[in-house]
Amino acid sequence: MHKCRRYCLALGLVLSLLATGCATELDGDIQNPGDDKPGDKPGDTACLTVSFSYTPSSNVKEWSKDNIHNVLVVGSFNGYAPSAQSGAIAMTRQQDGSWTATHTFSKREQIHYSFVANTIYWESGSATQTVSDYFGGFFAVKDVCASTPVPERTLVFRYLDNKAPSMKLMGLNGDWNPNGGITMTKYGDQLWFATVLAKTVGMGKHEYKYYSKDVAPPADWRYDPLARITDHTNPEDINNYFIIDSL
Repeated sequence: MHKCRRYCLALGLVLSLLATGCATELDGDIQNPGDDKPGDKPGDTACLTVSFSYTPSSNVKEWSKDNIHNVLVVGSFNGYAPSAQSGAIAMTRQQDGSWTATHTFSKREQIHYSFVANTIYWESGSATQTVSDYFGGFFAVKDVCASTPVPERTLVFRYLDNKAPSMKLMGLNGDWNPNGGITMTKYGDQLWFATVLAKTVGMGKHEYKYYSKDVAPPADWRYDPLARITDHTNPEDINNYFIIDSL
């Protein structure tokens, strides 16, 4: 009787250890290789390292007189800010005139991005997958290891002025009060920049304009002739606009 009890207990212990071993294997890297954390297993996060390649278009070369001295990759991963200090990726010029960069991201996600030459010229490059920027252009799309999470759609406002000491974005959600608006940030010598989440504005056609309180009227209110403009005949009534047709 005692021998049987000892035998049963030993057999139970062996079966318990075997079951524990199987559970450990199933709960580890073998069961969910896509959920590995960086450093868990060599090679599992290799897809976090992404290569970018950009060849400026003929328009950019013409505008810059072929003197492109820097190119950055900006996007949803850094708030689209065209500054290396703000997380933009600096590219290196190659002998054939193209620009390349390699960057290791910290997480799996889909990114929307653009190439920015000389802090002024924004292009999506030759990407096969793009998404509308709502202003008639596009952002390139790249999946970093996975297509989720997808970034929130963002409006990126860009206005060029090298003289005004300050600039505001006006008109969003009907805010035309000079004491309101959205304060823009200046990058480089002339780029004024601001971003707004598209969902805070909503679907449809929206008008906007730029305003500098430090400039005498009527030059304090500006529209951007390089962006979409309304068809008003009176120059003082001309506004820029964008269209949100999906979020």
